[in-house]
Amino acid sequence: MRAVEMTSFWARMNPEQPAIFQSDMALTFGDVTQAVDAICERIERYNLAKSEIVAVAIPHPARQLMVCLALMRCGFAVAPISQGALFYVRQAGINTVIHAGQGLMTAGGRNIQYEDSWLRRDDKLSGAAARVGPRVASDSELMFVTLGAAGAVKKLIVSQRAIADRVKALPVTGETNFERTLIVPDLSSPSGFLPALMQLCAGRTACFAPDHDAQLLLIETFEIEAISAPSQEIQGLLETVEKRRAYQCDSLKEIRVGPSSPELVRRVQSRLCRNVTLDYGGPEAGLIASGNYDVIAGVPNAVGFVMPGVNVEIIDEAGVRLPIGTTGVVRARSAYSANVSAASNADKGSGLDQAWWYPGDRGHLTENGILCIEARAGR
Repeated sequence: MRAVEMTSFWARMNPEQPAIFQSDMALTFGDVTQAVDAICERIERYNLAKSEIVAVAIPHPARQLMVCLALMRCGFAVAPISQGALFYVRQAGINTVIHAGQGLMTAGGRNIQYEDSWLRRDDKLSGAAARVGPRVASDSELMFVTLGAAGAVKKLIVSQRAIADRVKALPVTGETNFERTLIVPDLSSPSGFLPALMQLCAGRTACFAPDHDAQLLLIETFEIEAISAPSQEIQGLLETVEKRRAYQCDSLKEIRVGPSSPELVRRVQSRLCRNVTLDYGGPEAGLIASGNYDVIAGVPNAVGFVMPGVNVEIIDEAGVRLPIGTTGVVRARSAYSANVSAASNADKGSGLDQAWWYPGDRGHLTENGILCIEARAGR
């Protein structure tokens, strides 16, 4: 079952179940499915080529997410991007952008302006979505476009098979354990878009707010239960909380954050939420290791237990696997990383080694499967 079909399933099961909470918008699964249906009709009128990759640059998470879901339902490869990425999407082979009117793509491309009327069905267009023809096997891919260190455009492609791998792993990873999770990263990145998509696939509620003050208001208003955010965003949220001496947050049950300093975790436990889970992974690899901070705190440099279904190895500079407890170069692979690698590196051969994720970090494994990172890449 594709991701879009999962959201439709939850709409059929319980249309009034909340799907998206945002500072200015609250949508049920029924609302989202109806909007996606309407957007499909609008998209079909543009007669986009079957091989199109369509970028979506809408600085409003709920709207961007629904347009992307509609494109995925129609079978297009979709690239969620930020407004700032418009100038280099052509380098990634993308010629069509759906935008919200704040800036257009460079000359020579096709610019389609999104309007809120897309969210409502138009009787003149009714039935248009049903005319969408069959797609090739690689349909509905997600493409994330970034600039590499040397200024070259990098493309990360997440196929439907890779998305299915993420969904299957949810009972183990615990990423959707709670009904309402605040997703902090921008939806133009895999670390923002994929967790939001996983929430909807699991029948949960994805929550968004544009800044730290709005996030705190959203947490209070909708009794948000969990936050998924990088450590720098948690740092900013904490600074906002600490300016409000009387602030109390009673609804939060978990904070999921990347590798963090003990000092930051202690501040989180003191002012936001006692339950802190550290996550280690990357866009190319998914979640590699995870652990409750109180459980792994006694192990120096621990970032979590290696996830079931993930193979982590510590190797030397020659690629030779090192024994437990020995420090070396970290690499990891999983079904998700193998599928992402196969799609992203399709033009670079199909060597098995490409399925390994090399974050550039150095660390070791303990006897009981805890991954410890002693030196982070670039630090």
